Amino acid sequence: DFGDEPKLYDKHPKHVPFTGSLAFKKNCLGYIKGFSEFASKIDKNITTNEDIILANELRNKGFKIVYNPKMVVYHKIQPEQMTLGYYKKRFYIGGRSDAYTYYLLGKFSKTNIPFKIILHFMRILLSLILKNLKTVPHEKYYQKLRYYYNSGYIKSLLEILGGRKNLEK
Repeated sequence: DFGDEPKLYDKHPKHVPFTGSLAFKKNCLGYIKGFSEFASKIDKNITTNEDIILANELRNKGFKIVYNPKMVVYHKIQPEQMTLGYYKKRFYIGGRSDAYTYYLLGKFSKTNIPFKIILHFMRILLSLILKNLKTVPHEKYYQKLRYYYNSGYIKSLLEILGGRKNLEK
C-alpha cells in the first residue's frame, strides 16, 4: 500500500509494481517481447524480476508506470508461504535475481563488482548487528531476511565476475 493517491513510479529499475498486482493495456504487448525468461536461463531457482525487466522495457518505450490505489488484487497465499524458512529462501533468491537484473539493465559493470561485494558484505554485518539490537519483532525479522538477501546478491556478483554464461535477456 503506497497511499490513497495515484503516483508515478520513478525511474529506479526496481520501482515497479509486483507481478501479482501488475496490469497493463493489451496494446503494450505490441511494443515489447513480453516477459523475459533470463532468470530461468541462469538458474532454475531464480524466478523473480521478469516484472522489473518488462516494466523497464515499457518505460524505455515511453510508457508510464503508475500506482493506482483503487486497484484491488486477490492473491491466494499458501500456508507454507507464511513461514520464516520460505522468506529466507525468497529473500536469498531475490538478492540473486536483483544482482543479475541490475547487471543486465546496465546499472553496474564488472569493474564495479568488487565494490558492490564489499557493500553487500557490510550490509550483512549490519543486519547481523541490528537483528540483535532491534526490540520490535517485525524489525528483528526483517534484519534476518536482509542477511539472506545480501548473501544471494553476493553469490550472483561472484558468478557474474567469474564470467557466468547465459547473461543475455
